[in-house]
Amino acid sequence: MTILQAGMAKSGNFWLYRILQNIIHYAGLPQRSFIQQQPIYAIAQTWRLSTEEQAGVDVMDIEAHGCFYRISSIFRMPIEDLDEYIAQCSHVWTHSEFCALSNVVLPKFDKVVYIIRDPRDVALSMSRFVFTDYMRRYNPHGETDPDAFLDRTLSLRMKNWAEHVGGYLKARQRLNIHVVFYERLLHDFNAELGRLLAYLGVTLSEEDIARIRQDVDFAAMHSANPQHVPKGKAGQWRQALSKRQQRRARRVAGPMLKLLGYPLTAADVERLPSLPARLTTDQIDRAVRYARLTWAVEEVPRRIFRYLRGK
Repeated sequence: MTILQAGMAKSGNFWLYRILQNIIHYAGLPQRSFIQQQPIYAIAQTWRLSTEEQAGVDVMDIEAHGCFYRISSIFRMPIEDLDEYIAQCSHVWTHSEFCALSNVVLPKFDKVVYIIRDPRDVALSMSRFVFTDYMRRYNPHGETDPDAFLDRTLSLRMKNWAEHVGGYLKARQRLNIHVVFYERLLHDFNAELGRLLAYLGVTLSEEDIARIRQDVDFAAMHSANPQHVPKGKAGQWRQALSKRQQRRARRVAGPMLKLLGYPLTAADVERLPSLPARLTTDQIDRAVRYARLTWAVEEVPRRIFRYLRGK
């Protein structure tokens, strides 16, 4: 079996990676890796990366004009033969948005799993992550304050989230993509793991399921990978975002949040996201167009003002 996992950065991708790796292990499925057979792998193991196993993760970028394999943001090379690359992998990770080439790439995998997380928590997680030692070392920037960075990039992240999620949701039924919600994994891990196992066509014993839950426990993962793994919480935006920031996030991502059942305001009752019983392409397209338009209405005047002030 070849599995592709996809998701916007800081959506619980590493957690999903560990879950899938454990499933492959306990199911006794073959473990294959392209990157671990490359000469760069031995060198990359000496780098100070974000997680202890990052050098050996098969990460793919899917772009309009080609695919690339990479290690972090330090090393990237074109995939010359896509079929040969996939044949050497059992589990590949991508953050790439859905593009025209995705229609060619995704069907080459046996299974595709896509993870979604509340974009307000995604934005918070990213605002902290960019200030880790790892990010400062390999992706230096001029930012000085996580709160200021969050405020400056909040609307853009809401737009990007709507586009990222919308692209995969539109292709979900056509390409048999399994959607995992981060919040549902937190709320009822066993039930969501059961849905994932059913999609993968894998049967595990109760003992193996218990071992997986222990292996991917957030406390253990955070201890081993403190820069990359938070403590595993949902709804932090309710306290961390100001009322003004919550309104900004809702203005851009509101229709997509509502479509997926996320609470729109901090006063709303806590509820778990889910896919609507009937999710149409028109609904998804409207939510994405709304995000793009409202972001442009907000951002363009800001850019003009910054440009004039710079003069």
